[in-house]
Amino acid sequence: MAVKYEEPCWSLTQPNQSTTSTVISTSSTDDSM
Repeated sequence: MAVKYEEPCWSLTQPNQSTTSTVISTSSTDDSM
């Protein structure tokens, strides 16, 4: 949950879709597991 909260923060601080995509991918994998 903490990661999801930081997602928007990172997007605002660093407009890097690559980094955001990686974070989402990791979150999705964690959720699946």
